[in-house]
Amino acid sequence: MKNNIALEVQNISKKFEFKNKSLKDILLNLFTKKEKSTSNQVVLKNISFSVKKGSAFCITGPNGVGKSTILSIILGIIKADQGTVKTFGKVVAMNELGGGFHPDLTGRDNVFVNGRLMGNRLSNLKTHFDDIIAFSGLNEFIDRPLRTYSNGMIARLAFSIIAFTTADIILIDEVLAVGDEQFRKKCINHFRNFKKNGGTIVMVSHDLGIINNFCDEGIYISSNIVSPKMNTKDLIEKYINKVEYHSGL
Repeated sequence: MKNNIALEVQNISKKFEFKNKSLKDILLNLFTKKEKSTSNQVVLKNISFSVKKGSAFCITGPNGVGKSTILSIILGIIKADQGTVKTFGKVVAMNELGGGFHPDLTGRDNVFVNGRLMGNRLSNLKTHFDDIIAFSGLNEFIDRPLRTYSNGMIARLAFSIIAFTTADIILIDEVLAVGDEQFRKKCINHFRNFKKNGGTIVMVSHDLGIINNFCDEGIYISSNIVSPKMNTKDLIEKYINKVEYHSGL
């Protein structure tokens, strides 16, 4: 084990099988016993990289090239067809904020339900409950049903639970800051402190401002081709050049 490494991804590949649903296939299936034809789409091919402890690592590139699939493989939601992933510490994902909430439960109840689903100990949630609510700024709404919350309020509560979840590695899919400007700054500052304390962040993002101001290094993925690991300046230049090329500018 390398003491300064939080995550190692080695030669992972993934393909998905799709059913061909053309009009011709649909009509044939109605009148014959012909099986639906299938095709395989290679999403990832021999992707390798490592992430240092206490750093923010960005995965960027065009839509549909498998960036989110990489996070799902790291988290264990999807199994790679080949290759290995090694994580050194507890991994938590920050994808769809509020995805595990129940609309009929109060904000208070959702803190405990969602927090437990994320692997928090009940004792930890009780200890940090006041901190979670204070961070969210939703004190006066916390005992109301979640169905009365706006989308922004739900996102703030979800983020606040994550902020006080014990983790070594946080995976972020496009979502880093939510709410108004003041809350967004609070979110960014939280993750800066998380890094300073040795936490590691792996994010998928197209936001060049966040990449420039927050990330330390990363990779660019396009059509099953992955770039070498590079610093943020080179990563942004790579992104801009590829975007300009693909858009014909």
